[in-house]
Amino acid sequence: MTDVDKDRALSTFLDLVQIDSPTYEERPIMERIARELEELGLAVWNDRTGRDGAGNLHARLPATRSDLAPFLLCAHTDTVEPGRRVTPVVRDDVVRTDGRTILGADNKASCAALLEAVRTVVRHNLPHREIDLVFTWGEERGHAGAAAFDVSRLVAKMGVTLDDTADPGAITVAAPAYTSLLARFVGKGAHAGAAPEQGISAIVAAARAVGLMTLGRIDFETTANVGLIRGGTARNSVPGAAEIEGEARSLDDAKLARVVAALREAAEQAARDTATTLELTLKQEYAAYRWAESAPIVVEAMAAMRRANLEPSLRVSGGGSDSNTFNEKGLQCINVAIGMKEIHTVNEYIAVDDLARTSRIAMSFITG
Repeated sequence: MTDVDKDRALSTFLDLVQIDSPTYEERPIMERIARELEELGLAVWNDRTGRDGAGNLHARLPATRSDLAPFLLCAHTDTVEPGRRVTPVVRDDVVRTDGRTILGADNKASCAALLEAVRTVVRHNLPHREIDLVFTWGEERGHAGAAAFDVSRLVAKMGVTLDDTADPGAITVAAPAYTSLLARFVGKGAHAGAAPEQGISAIVAAARAVGLMTLGRIDFETTANVGLIRGGTARNSVPGAAEIEGEARSLDDAKLARVVAALREAAEQAARDTATTLELTLKQEYAAYRWAESAPIVVEAMAAMRRANLEPSLRVSGGGSDSNTFNEKGLQCINVAIGMKEIHTVNEYIAVDDLARTSRIAMSFITG
């Protein structure tokens, strides 16, 4: 049986992680991926919806067999910070960094795996179904690229994103809805030593709001978090403005609505308590999805795992992916795992064997 080239997949991955692509700066990596797909003979389009002109990359691999339905394979190209000047280190068949940055296995490991799968299929002339390949921008900021993508371009009606942290073989059949929060408190600046009584501290208001919020794990399917706080201009100035950014997630829409309402009330109460003005933005970034084990997309994914010599397992995730957004747009889409670990930290890593397994999963979907 034809297999993927593990060393070649690793080489591609190491190349990709050294291309800076923080969210909204994905153009260089999109150009790198597009060149390789074009060299393999695929038609490639770019919708130019990204902030730096990168946009979503869409490529199509025409079918050589007609008995299988077209299929979508998707990975995202953006990374979180600190993700610039990444120095990958391969040791004991595991890829990490030198400890200064994230690695970018989220989600460049899947980008590399998709490229390796397509290379293998094309160069060995393996029979395959029609494939839509989509590489999105802005996934780390509310799935912005997937939200901007016009799914009417696709021939596929079902597909997968390869963007979960569990071991390869795991299939995410349910993922939560997500609402973002931006609360800006406006007080009154003043000199902290000469006239503090003339000021109204916006940082005190922001801190009060955080203190009133119930954060962390709310229950088994609901969470809330404040991840950013900004404010002030100098330590000797009463800060006139400050803001917090947070989120709420739940697999249950009613629970999410209650948590969001409580976050709103906490921010409003803090503004009242501190005599500040509140500018509050709450936005549902994407909806939840849940698929039964009998759903065609789940059956398809389980079969693909078995063809890749993996035992499929079904799981519920606390994180979202472009799959959430594609489901909202009318596709049957689920997220599958690739084995990346400790993502969004400088300790992020992936095993070389899991990179190869992800390539085999992608090839299994392509060949059917």
